[in-house]
Amino acid sequence: MRYLMMVKATADYEAGAQASNSLQALMGDYVGKSIEQGIFIDGAGLQPTRAGSRMHLRDGQISVTDGPFALTEGLVSGFAIVEVADEAAARQVGREFLEVHIAGGVADIEIEIRPYEA
Repeated sequence: MRYLMMVKATADYEAGAQASNSLQALMGDYVGKSIEQGIFIDGAGLQPTRAGSRMHLRDGQISVTDGPFALTEGLVSGFAIVEVADEAAARQVGREFLEVHIAGGVADIEIEIRPYEA
């Protein structure tokens, strides 16, 4: 089953902070191994919201709001699509992902894991 792992944005991310070289190397190794195992399907970091926009449909009218967006709550800074047997396996991948961040010196990160609809 496929799961979407969404990495939640932080104020540092929105300010344009880049991942350390150490974290980038660790993530590269982890993703490479996950690809070899057939777990990692796709994923990427996203640019801060100043590079994006939001579109909204209300009462039949479409509006567009350009970034940046003031609040980081609910914003996504990256994603991964993984294919695993079940939710327990998806949580294990999430735990491994977080452990890579700990090893890379990150102390505060949140991910959300959700299954694809069948």
